[in-house]
Amino acid sequence: DKQKDTLLYAGTAKVRITDWFFIKDKATLKYLGLNNTVINLNRTDSVWNYQFLIDYFSSPKKSNSTKKGIEFEFKVVEMENFRLNQIDKWVGKDLKVSVNKFNIAADNLDLTKKIFAISNISLDKPVFFFFYYTGNRPALTSVIKASIKADTLSKYKWNNDGWVINIKKLLINDGSFQNERETERLPYTDRFDGQHFLFSAITGNLKHIKFTKDTLTVDINLATKEKSGFEIKQLQSDLKFTPDMMEFNNLNLQTNKSRLGNYYAMRYENFNIDMSNFLHNVMLDGKFENSQLHSDDIAFFAPAVKTGNRSVDIKGNARGTIDNLVTKNMLIKSGNTIVDGDIALRGLPDINNTFIDFKSNNLTTNYNDLITIIPALKNITQPRLSQLGNIGFKGNYTGFINDFVTYGNITTALGSIVADINMKLPENKPASYTGKISSSDFNLGQFINNRQIGKVSLNGNISGSGFTLKDLNTNFKGNIHELEFSGYNYTDIAVDGNFDKLIFTGHGSVDDPNLKIDNFNGSVSFAGKELAFNFDALLKKSNLKKLHFTNEDFKLDGHFNLNFTGNNIDKFLGTARVYDATLQHDSSRLSFDSLSLQSFIADNKKYLSFQTNEFEGNVTGNFKILELPDAFKVFLNRYYPSYIKAPKNLVSDQDFSFFIK
Repeated sequence: DKQKDTLLYAGTAKVRITDWFFIKDKATLKYLGLNNTVINLNRTDSVWNYQFLIDYFSSPKKSNSTKKGIEFEFKVVEMENFRLNQIDKWVGKDLKVSVNKFNIAADNLDLTKKIFAISNISLDKPVFFFFYYTGNRPALTSVIKASIKADTLSKYKWNNDGWVINIKKLLINDGSFQNERETERLPYTDRFDGQHFLFSAITGNLKHIKFTKDTLTVDINLATKEKSGFEIKQLQSDLKFTPDMMEFNNLNLQTNKSRLGNYYAMRYENFNIDMSNFLHNVMLDGKFENSQLHSDDIAFFAPAVKTGNRSVDIKGNARGTIDNLVTKNMLIKSGNTIVDGDIALRGLPDINNTFIDFKSNNLTTNYNDLITIIPALKNITQPRLSQLGNIGFKGNYTGFINDFVTYGNITTALGSIVADINMKLPENKPASYTGKISSSDFNLGQFINNRQIGKVSLNGNISGSGFTLKDLNTNFKGNIHELEFSGYNYTDIAVDGNFDKLIFTGHGSVDDPNLKIDNFNGSVSFAGKELAFNFDALLKKSNLKKLHFTNEDFKLDGHFNLNFTGNNIDKFLGTARVYDATLQHDSSRLSFDSLSLQSFIADNKKYLSFQTNEFEGNVTGNFKILELPDAFKVFLNRYYPSYIKAPKNLVSDQDFSFFIK
């Protein structure tokens, strides 16, 4: 060149050209062979080192002469050890290309008419290397940028000269493509790095290549591997490539453990700039059929999911950037989990800070799948989440993984729940929640591992924190339609209170056929081995036999002030005071203004005392009140076996004394 640097070097050049070409208007270059060729293109300012050649061969100014320059037509080109070095310090973009062997068989290669019609091209060990850095060109002002944009609105970005290229077949063997960008940080070593990537072992073929105006179309079938370990075992598609879009139709993409198809497109404003910021700048459009996506492949781009080890079947449509993605009619299957619905995700790949808007047509999963998605659930042993079995959800989920609002119907092996809940799951702190909840035949006892409690049906407002017994602190205001307890199904319970570590404190009422209570105020504890009561209430009706408190037919009403443990008279420990009460046993009726019961254990003996305004008494020793009638039958049967039959049930040993006054 004019700086006396090597512009073009060839160790060996072979040419076969039309005879007497210099006196003809058109010359056919039948064969061009180059060995050990090096082309060096460079610039440090706006002028390339080959500009003098362009100026020399550019079209002359108009003259009266009608003679045209010689037209060249190429047929066969063979190159070995070819290298191209394009160093652009003005823009800040270097390109280095090398090819071990490069063969072209042309049908019509006419540089004058700008037509490339090629039968086949073969590339052996081609290498493409791009490096982007800060160049010498001054930053463009907004005025200049606007002027350039206005001047180029009607022009093509790639093909202003109007080239028409048709290539029937292009073969690639063991190629590589590397892209490097000047960054302050070092390249990532544990993931795909959009600023520093290298695809090697590129092998395959491209067919029906057409380039016209600004559009490249090609049928591709390639395989390659990126330096991070991400492998494309097969990329087969009908590709359409323009300055603002890369579209893969009839796509079959197979990677290490995944397969994607059948349509995928990427849209961008500037390929080089936007691809270097792929997660935020590139607009994706996918229509997936019979696709599988494995977390190990995703982990090359989002290392946070590296420990997932899950394969996901995908069907549906997706559109948006990675950090603002919307899916429609999406069907996702993984293990025992199925997700059917519309999902909007804003914030990927950081799943913990991703906002999720999910409309579920049908979601099914189970405990084992859930703990792989939310590992913190493993730490919850009470309630027993594993007892939920298969879990189904229809409704909406809005928010983050650890802070969300959900509304919908949840079905489980223990029963169904309808929830409208805002839940927060902070790290190293109990979960908190507030909202509305209702259940239908939900097996609460199995859920919290309490055999005395069975199914519950309720609806109301809930607000609190914690799931484990240690952390649970929940306020509930609503109605318990049904509650199974100690073999009896209580109905129509109104509750307004706080449930803290299995202790309920508050007020309420009961309108059950066998139990009617008004103005309940106090607490009921499920925390110990036996129920513990400490409350004041107006008992309007109770059938103690049907409630499984007694074996005999007893009915009781009155004003009660209770502080005791136990769910029947034999387990009764504490005090019970009753005012304005009526006790009915079979046809006998006893009314009293007041009754006081007290029971405690001392020296391995039980002490039970009672007092009314008319009489008092006590029982001391080892006894069971519920078995006393049968105990008397055993006693009398010994002396009068002909008249008194022995009871059918076994009777415990009774050793007690009593006093009545």
